[in-house]
Amino acid sequence: LGYALPHHKRAMPTAVQIHGKDGNPVASAYIDLFGYQVESTIAFKLLSLGTVTMIGLSCYLEEWILKALVGFEFYWTMSFVELVVFAMITYAVTRGWSGGNKPEPRAAPLVLYVAGASTMALYTSLGKLAYKYVNYATGTVLKSAKLVPVMAVSVLWLRRSYSAYDYLAAGLMVASAATFGLGERELEPGGNQVWGFILSFLCLGLGAVQCNIADKCLRDHGATVNENMLYTNALGAVIVLGAMVAYEGAEACTYFAENPAAIALLLVRSVTFWMGAWLYTMLVKHFGVVAAVAVTTARKALTVMLSFALFPGDKPLT
Repeated sequence: LGYALPHHKRAMPTAVQIHGKDGNPVASAYIDLFGYQVESTIAFKLLSLGTVTMIGLSCYLEEWILKALVGFEFYWTMSFVELVVFAMITYAVTRGWSGGNKPEPRAAPLVLYVAGASTMALYTSLGKLAYKYVNYATGTVLKSAKLVPVMAVSVLWLRRSYSAYDYLAAGLMVASAATFGLGERELEPGGNQVWGFILSFLCLGLGAVQCNIADKCLRDHGATVNENMLYTNALGAVIVLGAMVAYEGAEACTYFAENPAAIALLLVRSVTFWMGAWLYTMLVKHFGVVAAVAVTTARKALTVMLSFALFPGDKPLT
């Protein structure tokens, strides 16, 4: 059936990694998932479903915030709230799983987490800023092409290898992103889409590096999912804080003081996103960064369809 009774309590779900002849980690037949031994195929489906559902919900809330909240243009603040919530929840979960005991020593080098946090901070913030210049659906599709640089960095840096089908899927994703970009240009021929495209493509490179840093921390250094998320998001929040104060500062404080519901929406959105990101990081740890990014690429397709259905005002289907 794929499930068995929990064999013993662990601080974090783990899997025994086996490396193939090509040097790539191969997922074990069973994975320790939430204290249960789960067959790897079933575990992949469960983690994928959870990732798509929770991140999809957070994206709906994000677009609703950007569309429904009049005068909301605080992209650095949104990123800061997201990273702080991620760090706080991860810390609480880590302490809860450890039973209040002293946490285990850090597994991955701090320099990797600093690099990962820097790219995460920029990727998160600039990705949101891109929505100022392109509609949500187009921005989402452009960022979906992250699969291509992720594969490139994975091959060149981590020495992973992929099949011809993987490369075909990557090529089709680039074609999809290009088509949406042309549609955006037709819709608003005199607009500022070029800035949206520049920011989105810059995010592709940042996201590719960040994903592969996470892959290295989790699979090559044996870091736990919680360790990776705690260090990356806590350090990233510190970086974003400087930009938030410099660019939005007092104006953001005034806006949220006058619109307390806005900060509540940001918190709810961040909590749902944390749940999806935690499950996504589990996918990276057990099945690799390219498999995880492929799942989130499918999630982005669902997000785009829902965006057209629920927020058609700035993207008529023609």
